[in-house]
Amino acid sequence: MGRQLSPCGRARVAAGGPRQSGAIVGDKVVLASEEETAALFPDCEEGAVPVFGAPYRIACMIDDELDTDQDVYFEGGDHRTLVHVTGKGFEQLMYGMPRAQISR
Repeated sequence: MGRQLSPCGRARVAAGGPRQSGAIVGDKVVLASEEETAALFPDCEEGAVPVFGAPYRIACMIDDELDTDQDVYFEGGDHRTLVHVTGKGFEQLMYGMPRAQISR
């Protein structure tokens, strides 16, 4: 199986997104199922996916569309906590992470 990407900020995957993402990480890329994410992120509620992969030793990739957003929102590990950061703040948090066209 290829590397698993957790959804970050966008729900749909573009037709070319997985191919471009795979070219960047050097492996086949697929979205993780809910069962797989529950096993990967045991400290999060089922179905809640963290935006940061580094604490879990999981390769991450940022949708390049997020670079144009003035505000970014993501779950805080459960379905009740919504985290807000400015676009600039998100860029700083994700410094050095590869970017790709994942959604449209």
